[in-house]
Amino acid sequence: MAVSVETAEETQKQIDALGDNWEKQLITERGLRKIQKTSFEGALANPTQANALYLNVGSSSSDYINADIYSNLSLAGRSSVKTAIELHWVDSHNNTGSVAIGDTLRVIASDIEPIDLSDLTGTWSGDIKKIWLEFTSPNAISPADVRVGWVKLTE
Repeated sequence: MAVSVETAEETQKQIDALGDNWEKQLITERGLRKIQKTSFEGALANPTQANALYLNVGSSSSDYINADIYSNLSLAGRSSVKTAIELHWVDSHNNTGSVAIGDTLRVIASDIEPIDLSDLTGTWSGDIKKIWLEFTSPNAISPADVRVGWVKLTE
C-alpha cells in the first residue's frame, strides 16, 4: 500500500495534525521539480510518554487496510536515544489492538525488517481503519530526536 503525496504543503498539514508531543519538521528534497522525497523528523518532547505517529488510512471503508492480506510491517528510522516502538490499531468493529515491536530505533539509522504482525498478536485481522506507531524512550531525561524514513505494510 503506497501513499503518494501531491505537495509539500499537504504533507505539512498531515504532520501538523500529529499532536502536541512532537516538535515537527518537514524535509523535502527537490520539491520544486515535483520529485517528492519526504521523511518525518521530530523530537519527542517528553520521551517517557507515548508519542503517536498516525498513518493516514482514509475515511471510507474502501480505504481500510485488509489485515488478513497486509500483515508484514517494516520501517526505517533512527533515534538519538534507544526508542521502543509499539503499533496500535482500531478495526472496522471499533476493537482496539496493540503490539510491542521487537526492534527499537537506535542512533544509527537502520531498516526494521518485515515483522509478521499475525505472529505477534492474534488480533491483527479484519479491516483496519486507524493505525499508529508510538515511540517511547523510558530512560531518556531530555527530548529524543526521531527520524522515520518510511513505514510499509506488505503481504
